[in-house]
Amino acid sequence: MISLCIPTLWKYKPLINFLESIVQIPVIGEIHIINNHVKNTPNADVLKHSKIRMHNQDKNIGVNPAWNLAVRNSVFENICFMNDDTIFDLKLFFEVDKFLNSKPDSDIGVVAINIPYKLYEMQSSKMTQVSIDDIDQLNINGIIEFNQTDLQGPLHGCLFFVKKNNWVEIPHQLIKDFGDCWAWYTQRDLGRKNYSIKNLFFYTPASWTNECKDGIFDMNGLVLGEGLENVENLRKLISDWRSVNNLPEVNTP
Repeated sequence: MISLCIPTLWKYKPLINFLESIVQIPVIGEIHIINNHVKNTPNADVLKHSKIRMHNQDKNIGVNPAWNLAVRNSVFENICFMNDDTIFDLKLFFEVDKFLNSKPDSDIGVVAINIPYKLYEMQSSKMTQVSIDDIDQLNINGIIEFNQTDLQGPLHGCLFFVKKNNWVEIPHQLIKDFGDCWAWYTQRDLGRKNYSIKNLFFYTPASWTNECKDGIFDMNGLVLGEGLENVENLRKLISDWRSVNNLPEVNTP
């Protein structure tokens, strides 16, 4: 079973329709919505569903603290972090749950989407002509793949999975950015294998829950704009964490 975490400011209108489909999926045990803009909360019946766990915040606490909060409150071992402005083939939940349950916890780090940009642009253009109900028609061949990799892929932080017991809390210094990088490299440094998800229809306007006004993706999947100055801070935080945990120093891109 999966505990799903969705931080949101309620800006992406298709989210409610997508939630109506997600709550019907048997392997989704609960959905933690970190409500970072209570006044914007829509009056929607799906938010009263028994699987919904609403965490109302007095202010926007940011994505990384939201992820930490969801993990601490999750009941199930398999955790999914999903941006609120994503649309993808929901059979992914069945495939990932089966994949995570097939391997020992010690072997699993991060399992994240890795969508090549040419494919992403092609799929995104199709989303202007189809509805959520048509997503199955947009898959490449219907076979989702999990490939072990050391490289963090484009859009990785928009949708990824971990084991609850393996999660390393994101430091309080990282509020808006690089939480996905923290998860990827701490799992790697603990000797666990990270995997990329391929052959999946995935769409996002990349607007970010964090309300990053000037952020854009470059062709290497790096986020440019707000938060770029924190890259060195991220490297130092990971280095300090390795030192505390007596782990060898290795390169963090």
